Amino acid sequence: ALNCASMSCPPLRGEIYTGDQLDAQLYSQMRTWVNDPARGIRIEGDSVVFSPLFQWYADDFSRWSGGQTTCELAAQFAEPELRDALQDHGRKGCPIEVFEYDWSLNATPGAK
Repeated sequence: ALNCASMSCPPLRGEIYTGDQLDAQLYSQMRTWVNDPARGIRIEGDSVVFSPLFQWYADDFSRWSGGQTTCELAAQFAEPELRDALQDHGRKGCPIEVFEYDWSLNATPGAK
């Protein structure tokens, strides 16, 4: 749900978060972010490359997931191809490789 208005931030949700919907909204948002290769996680050759947010907030993710590795956590939200790659990567110790964060402004195309 984190959004910092830069291009590499998780996408902004198109609705407000509400108490009775919060768990479902956060689950949906995590799925959207994890499966977005420009913002979340992508496969590059034999490597799985993560958003730097996974590294910057590693302690938070670990506490939230009950101590799971980043690969185990992300695999829960990933589509099949990415999930398989994350599980395979996890068997190798889940080393974290991150892509370069794009701090440019996240603007709507055509906005002035």
